[in-house]
Amino acid sequence: MADETGDVKSSTDCVGAGRQYSGAIGGVGLCQVAVHLAAVTATTKVIIDRALYLPADWAADEERREAAGVPEEIVFATKP
Repeated sequence: MADETGDVKSSTDCVGAGRQYSGAIGGVGLCQVAVHLAAVTATTKVIIDRALYLPADWAADEERREAAGVPEEIVFATKP
């Protein structure tokens, strides 16, 4: 199971934070979005992996990326 979740943020200083849509907050707001891959059975729930979504403005801002330690190989991508 793949699922995204948004966490409300108070500033854009957090990596990936920006005004974006999040179902968790019920619309567009200042948040950070992550996608989680999980395995779920009747007896077990385990997170296999997670990735932080990097909005286009963050991906395009080299100075901001460098200051936050975002690797060059992390790029903006829309969801299929």
